[in-house]
Amino acid sequence: LSSVSLPAISAGVYGFPLNLCAETMVACARDFAAGGPGSLRRVSFVLFNDTGAQAFVKAASSLFGQGCVRPAGPSDPPRAPDARPKCKACGTECKVETVRKEGANKGRGFYSCPNYTGGCKAWNGWV
Repeated sequence: LSSVSLPAISAGVYGFPLNLCAETMVACARDFAAGGPGSLRRVSFVLFNDTGAQAFVKAASSLFGQGCVRPAGPSDPPRAPDARPKCKACGTECKVETVRKEGANKGRGFYSCPNYTGGCKAWNGWV
């Protein structure tokens, strides 16, 4: 298992506070990653709407620093293929990868930091 996608369970119809859900899930992901090397390389939080995304960005920004995370989705502006961004965390030029897992984003391109194995954990957006 190299990646996992987690929904904000119970923060919708069951009424668990979204901000507390976001803070708890992001902190657990951070604590798990801090436990040492393992096979898990990517954690995605799958959210229903922009309100959920904003809650998770706020929680992640408070733990990892402002500007190191942002929501991404179909509304992201397209970039020219040769205009690869710099990693938000370490400044290295991003590489383009493709989602291989079955689901709504299969085949979609995204920017990833080539220093991921060196400790950089920044999300850099969709192509």
